[in-house]
Amino acid sequence: VESLRMGLTAARTLLEFYISLPLRREVAFNNAGWIQLGFAVTLACKLVVAASEPSIHPHTADLTRALNLSNMLSRCVLRIQALVTSHLDARGDRDVFYHYEKRLSRAQWWFESRTLSRSQQNESFAVAMDGLSDPSIAQMPSEEEIEGYPTIPRDEFDFQWPGLFPSPTFDDPFAGWMTQGPAAFE
Repeated sequence: VESLRMGLTAARTLLEFYISLPLRREVAFNNAGWIQLGFAVTLACKLVVAASEPSIHPHTADLTRALNLSNMLSRCVLRIQALVTSHLDARGDRDVFYHYEKRLSRAQWWFESRTLSRSQQNESFAVAMDGLSDPSIAQMPSEEEIEGYPTIPRDEFDFQWPGLFPSPTFDDPFAGWMTQGPAAFE
């Protein structure tokens, strides 16, 4: 729990720092800065989802509330959208900000879908617990009854880095990076 609290604090600090920068400061970021920011966003999403676990939530509620990740992600997306242009490069590709905005939007979608799913599970659990003494409540709602948002079975809840975005487009910025082999570094 203490490591989770430290991670939430670090994520909040880095994301608040990013949001506090003067507008368009991102233009001067080098690749390492973008990688760090992307990692912080991904990790923050995962940490907040983990912190919403009923047994952990009482110990982390203050930090998740202070981080307010949903709002923070929206603010990050808006900052990046301000940098997106319609210009194409020599290969006919959009600028890096366009791609980073898409990546942030996917992270936001992932986070929002998990927190919505988790909050609905918690509400269903509370109703089920209250209903133990009430014979009129037969069972918890099925997956289809939760307005089209599937719940995440515990055995499928992958908390590892590669499991965050199963889409191969998530790895595009790193395409070929590890295939160079050790000879490239000698």
